[in-house]
Amino acid sequence: MFKGKDIQEIGLNKYRREDISIVFQSYNLIYYMNALENVMSALEIAGIKRKDKEEYCLSILEQLGLSKDECKRDIRQLSGGQQQRVAIARAIAREVDLILCDEPTGNLDEKNSIEIMNTFLDLAHIHHKCVILVTHSPTLAKMCDVSLRIKEGKIEAKR
Repeated sequence: MFKGKDIQEIGLNKYRREDISIVFQSYNLIYYMNALENVMSALEIAGIKRKDKEEYCLSILEQLGLSKDECKRDIRQLSGGQQQRVAIARAIAREVDLILCDEPTGNLDEKNSIEIMNTFLDLAHIHHKCVILVTHSPTLAKMCDVSLRIKEGKIEAKR
């Protein structure tokens, strides 16, 4: 169920294209595009039209710590952490209500991980997005509003 409708009724492809964004642990970036093009392509794939698309995408990338130069650099010349920030920017740019994250800070140092986590918390608390995060980091798990932990095959919930 999503927003009171059965996902089968919505259509799985339509649901994936229009209602959720995913931040993959392995980035899943398009390597022949630069960072900016990767984020803009997410809007195009979802059919989102914006007159200020380039400026909008640049602003998200800059908020996540990439400079204008880095945004236009070959994606393979960016560090793993920078590539992960591009993947996060791509998810944020689509402005969906549900963002699924698989180890989104796995390639970042602790300081940057907390900054990215604060971005997700802002998305949840200020912009009313549902952010579901999978992590092995106890520090990040403690920052979440609700934490589910799998221990010895059983799910434990903590608030």
